[in-house]
Amino acid sequence: MLNRIKSDYLSFIIFMGAFIFILEILFFNTGLVFSFLFSGFLMYIGKKNGIG
Repeated sequence: MLNRIKSDYLSFIIFMGAFIFILEILFFNTGLVFSFLFSGFLMYIGKKNGIG
């Protein structure tokens, strides 16, 4: 049970960090949005093809 609490807490911290990071990109540096989307798309394609 203690392990589940730790993993839930860690998941919450990661989720909140990603949420704050996305908000910061959207409001303060909009040029990064395209760059991150493109990079994410390329990582998806690479993983799908088994390159990485």
